Amino acid sequence: MVDKTVIRAPFSGTIGLRQVSPGAHITPTTVIATLQQLGRMKIDFTIPEENSHLIAIGRTIDVRLEGQSSDTKKATIIACGAPS
Repeated sequence: MVDKTVIRAPFSGTIGLRQVSPGAHITPTTVIATLQQLGRMKIDFTIPEENSHLIAIGRTIDVRLEGQSSDTKKATIIACGAPS
């Protein structure tokens, strides 16, 4: 029964503020806290159709986030295609 009292996430990350008090009754749908994976980020972006030949799965691109330092980060494209 003790094994059922442990909660594990499928990835490592940083946990935010808790949403329940210790000892509170919870269900499988209860939000206990938020967990953010800080090591990886997914970015959704669009480009003009005339540049679509530049995008391919597995290709590496440079990404610069607005409001962040001027440093660029490398990102690998994991999916692409026309919107449905």
